[in-house]
Amino acid sequence: MISEQVQELLIRARNAFRLRDYQTAKSLVVQMLEEYPESITGHILLGIVAGRTGDTAGAIRTFKRAIELAPDSAEAYNNIAVILRQQKRYKEALSAVRKAEHLDGRRADILYNKGNILKDLDYDDHAIAAYLQALEADDRYVLAYNNLGTLYNARGDVNKAVETFNLGLAIDPNHPTLRYNLGLAYEAMNKFSDAEAEYGRSLKSRPGWGEALNNLGIVYQKQERYGDADRA
Repeated sequence: MISEQVQELLIRARNAFRLRDYQTAKSLVVQMLEEYPESITGHILLGIVAGRTGDTAGAIRTFKRAIELAPDSAEAYNNIAVILRQQKRYKEALSAVRKAEHLDGRRADILYNKGNILKDLDYDDHAIAAYLQALEADDRYVLAYNNLGTLYNARGDVNKAVETFNLGLAIDPNHPTLRYNLGLAYEAMNKFSDAEAEYGRSLKSRPGWGEALNNLGIVYQKQERYGDADRA
């Protein structure tokens, strides 16, 4: 049975992680694992902290330890896939995420991660299918709408991209990246006033965002509003 001390350390570590105080989170998880070295949750959290602080080798090593303790841990395989993708080891990442999917094929985050890896490998049709699977698992998974829309836009299916971005924005109206990408789609359709509105809304959620400011300036120029372009 897990002691109250171990539970308290885990709660404190998670709180520190949410606050992005990774050093404190790591220290607390290490203390916890000294008391309860077989904690799968502890090893996974330690691996995530390692990944966030740039220790990718340590992250993979820690996730593998979690798998030794729990060979059916979809969470550990999924997190290994995330790190391998960061290292651009896409084939290995795909193998890891497929193991995670085999263990828990209804988790939207796993299916979304699979889509990202397939996208990196230029398997766009398969990536689209994976994002759609993620949305079947959780139709409120906003990031999947964003990445699905960008793939539609990249292949020239702009109307479908706009529809997809708007589905995501119905869930999170203030999501800056969705607003920005919707602006790109409108710009591709030569709907410059609509693009301008979306870039502006993205900047309200993320002030000073360079890419949005740059594209806002471009749509001003396309509308021959050169004074506004200079101020953007």
